[in-house]
Amino acid sequence: MPLYVAVQIHRLVHRAVLTPDELFVANVRFVQWAKKSNLQRVLIPPLEAWARAAWTHAIEEQRFNLRSPTSSVPPIREALASSDTALKFLGKLIVSAEPAVHHKFDQTFRDFLLSL
Repeated sequence: MPLYVAVQIHRLVHRAVLTPDELFVANVRFVQWAKKSNLQRVLIPPLEAWARAAWTHAIEEQRFNLRSPTSSVPPIREALASSDTALKFLGKLIVSAEPAVHHKFDQTFRDFLLSL
């Protein structure tokens, strides 16, 4: 397991709730790892369920930690309500959450996430 994934798992185990920025980074790292894994069929469903629950909590209970919540929450809600599943859902969720956090990607990485 890559160190960047182990760090995120450690955070999850030791904290009940992540800040939106920490949640964002964890989502990105888990998707990067899952994309390369031979165990996608096992890893993706619980990762997707966790991401849906965690982002729902973030937009409902941690709006104060989001950048420009008035404009950044609706795209996250839209992604959460979508019928997309698996890596496709996770990629769209991460891209929709980017404006709400303090981390920025270049267009190449955004395109990669949207292509999942």
